[in-house]
Amino acid sequence: MSLRLLRPALRARIPAPIARVPAAAPRFRPYATEPNKQVKEADNTRASARAANDAAIGPFTWKAAGLFVVVGVGLYFYFTKEKEKVLERRRKELENKSVGRPSIGGPFVLTDHHGKEFTEKDLLGKWTLIYFGFTHCPDICPEELDKMAEVVDAIDKDKGPVTLPVFVSVDPARDSVKQVANYVAEFHPRLVGLTGDYDSVKRACKSYRVYFSTPPDAKATDDYLVDHSIFFYLMDPLGQFVDAFGKNTTADEVTAKVREAMAKWEAAGGDKAAGVTPPSAGAGPVRALTALLGPCHHHRQLTHNIELHPSYFGAQLEEYVRQKLYEDVEGTCSGNYIISVVTINDIGEGKVMPTTGQARFKCVYTAIVMKPFKGEVVDGKVAIVNKLGFLAMVGPLEVFVAYQLLHADMKFDPTTSPHSYRSGDQVITKGTKVRLEIVGCKMEANGISAIGTVKKDYLGPIDDDETDKDMFS
Repeated sequence: MSLRLLRPALRARIPAPIARVPAAAPRFRPYATEPNKQVKEADNTRASARAANDAAIGPFTWKAAGLFVVVGVGLYFYFTKEKEKVLERRRKELENKSVGRPSIGGPFVLTDHHGKEFTEKDLLGKWTLIYFGFTHCPDICPEELDKMAEVVDAIDKDKGPVTLPVFVSVDPARDSVKQVANYVAEFHPRLVGLTGDYDSVKRACKSYRVYFSTPPDAKATDDYLVDHSIFFYLMDPLGQFVDAFGKNTTADEVTAKVREAMAKWEAAGGDKAAGVTPPSAGAGPVRALTALLGPCHHHRQLTHNIELHPSYFGAQLEEYVRQKLYEDVEGTCSGNYIISVVTINDIGEGKVMPTTGQARFKCVYTAIVMKPFKGEVVDGKVAIVNKLGFLAMVGPLEVFVAYQLLHADMKFDPTTSPHSYRSGDQVITKGTKVRLEIVGCKMEANGISAIGTVKKDYLGPIDDDETDKDMFS
């Protein structure tokens, strides 16, 4: 077979050549050393914000840190110093003690040993020592009046004739004006003797809480015994009770107490601050305080600084100052519990404070204040009774009397509702009126509290009807 004939068959057996397709370019993720457009924009935004902050507050450098520390230390010492000034001012206010206003004493009308009318107003302007007794007393009354005269002479040596000794007879049937005049002449030349009819003597004794047993219908020729309270009172120039001295108190002890009371009075401003005009200054003693004030209450002239923003300046400035004064001081306690502002005596010129830009006005005002003191006798109303004692309210003053400071025979009775303390016919329970003596006080920012006692003979439960019956029937 020829080669030409075999060529088609050979071609059929040879596979067809494979077509070659060009390979695609390899796929790689592009990479670059520079950030893309979005990253660049974010970085630019943060850089702009940082630059703005630096421009507003400046960079925090060591110099700025040092300045911050210096200012902080300066402010610390400034406020520490101001706090010390406030505490020192409060301490001085607490030291300025004046005699308060207890409930012993009151109106009476009697006749003196010269036959002239004598009332409680004749005691004003003087320190008074007053004793209730009778001229036929065999021993106790003379001893007490001798002691009183000794005290008066001792005070005269220091202060001059600033005390007034007074003797009040509780035996009106036998103690006539002439009898009293002869009696008081035996003790001291300034001793004032007082007497009157039975009803007048009874009212005086009730005002001073003095017990006496003279029969109401007694006659001078009758044979009867007279029993009475054995102590004399010290009253201040406002006619208010200061202290009571019993039979066992010596003349030296009484003199020391009188001097202490006078020192407190002078420390609080004396007669001028209390509004008392001495008898030698004009038409007689003047009582500036109203008789409506209760126990421990009196008038005081005080000062207070008011700070106002300049926005308050204008036609109503004075009214704003007044309103701010009322808001700032009424109901606060800083040595005195300020109950009410009575008058605003002076509003000083405003001074601009360089640190705040506000104006400060110094206000001088008179207020009714409450300031109890150790040894003061007050009347209150029992609010709480428990086995530890009882709590009595004397206006805004809370007085706690522990069971140890009650009469020994007064026992706690848990079976009653409300609880009570009982001794015979005497009962102390919620709502009972009690007379107590303050033995300690605590001053706080917005109030005052005290510890009291009822252990003395003239202290304890009181009731007007029962008092009349027990003392004068």
